[in-house]
Amino acid sequence: MLKKLMKYDLRSIFRFTLPMYAIIAVLGVLSCGAFVGIYAMLESSEYSTSVGIVLISVVFAFFALFMMAVISVVAAAFMPFVHFYRHLFSDEGYLTLTLPAKMSDHLLSKTVTVFISGILSIVAFGIYILLTFYLPGFFIESAKGNFQYAIDLLQVLFSNTLTGELAFFDYLLSVLNFLASAFSSTVLGFMAITLGAVVFKNHKIIGAVLFYFLISMLNNIVSLFLSAIVTGVASSLAENATFEALSLVNSLSTLISYLGVGIGGYCINLYLFNKKLNLE
Repeated sequence: MLKKLMKYDLRSIFRFTLPMYAIIAVLGVLSCGAFVGIYAMLESSEYSTSVGIVLISVVFAFFALFMMAVISVVAAAFMPFVHFYRHLFSDEGYLTLTLPAKMSDHLLSKTVTVFISGILSIVAFGIYILLTFYLPGFFIESAKGNFQYAIDLLQVLFSNTLTGELAFFDYLLSVLNFLASAFSSTVLGFMAITLGAVVFKNHKIIGAVLFYFLISMLNNIVSLFLSAIVTGVASSLAENATFEALSLVNSLSTLISYLGVGIGGYCINLYLFNKKLNLE
């Protein structure tokens, strides 16, 4: 039954998000064209009032396209949580709960599908950035600096002085932290919606928003506090520890924190589903 639920949830979510991803890709291509036009007009030796008007229009169009892309990404990332609320806490939830599946199956299915959707939304925005700011370098000579800047930035972000197995472990921790962060964000969003339904029975959406901000604030405070403690303890235990080694320890503690928050939040959510909510 879990596989059927996941298939149904993915289909429901992708019915909205896939068109959003297509829109983001189209906006990326259009933004690339606008960027090429801006560079071409700036390099033009012929300046006139008409050229200036066209240039200003293209610049405004570029920013409009960028804002549309940001809105599309936010919508694609937000819609799965609307799907979670609508399928379990609205009138549509009564139909969902007639399926012969346990509450744990519903929660697990939606957690996995929203996690996948969130990752895809981030990837879609990354592709938009590449299309918008770095693809023009293949068409306009002066825009190649953007592409080179991207390469240099990636080298800075992914370079470290660690070697061998430690370097591989550092890269692996970066990837795992990214995935664990997406997982914990998904779970905390679900928990905010569930707590809103428990505490604010007649104003579930308002309650969900309030709990989301409260949970996010507490999570950030606790994460910073734990990170400072771990770094301080590690540096005191190893007085000659290098910055890279301490950074590695901090990354590991961050991963543990994300996983702890995600797993703990998932368990709390499951408890609320089974004991505190009357969804039948």
